[in-house]
Amino acid sequence: MRREKRKKAFWYVAAMVGLATILVAWRADSQAVLASQASNTSLSADGALITHVHGLEGGTLRVVVIDPRARTMGVYDIGQGNGNESGKIQLKSVRRISADLQMLEFNSGEPSPAEIQSRLDQR
Repeated sequence: MRREKRKKAFWYVAAMVGLATILVAWRADSQAVLASQASNTSLSADGALITHVHGLEGGTLRVVVIDPRARTMGVYDIGQGNGNESGKIQLKSVRRISADLQMLEFNSGEPSPAEIQSRLDQR
């Protein structure tokens, strides 16, 4: 049992090191692209990547990476457990979100943001 825990911990650390390596390379590539393009977008203080890690059912870790400079996000799943998927990093999706963030509303339900603003303006 102790050996299984060590093996699982090893693969978890290996997966995180692998992901960190990918992210550093991705950021370096993004920096090169951004340096060659003029951009008027507002950035966080240092433009660093933003990451969020969530545990999913079945022990898989989901890692969301947001690049504020490129206005892009990527989603990775990292397999956990004892099977063949343990330690495997899988890119699930990548999306440029700049156009998404320019919309005023989408799939927002009732009342819509425009209806709320209208009610507030009537006061």
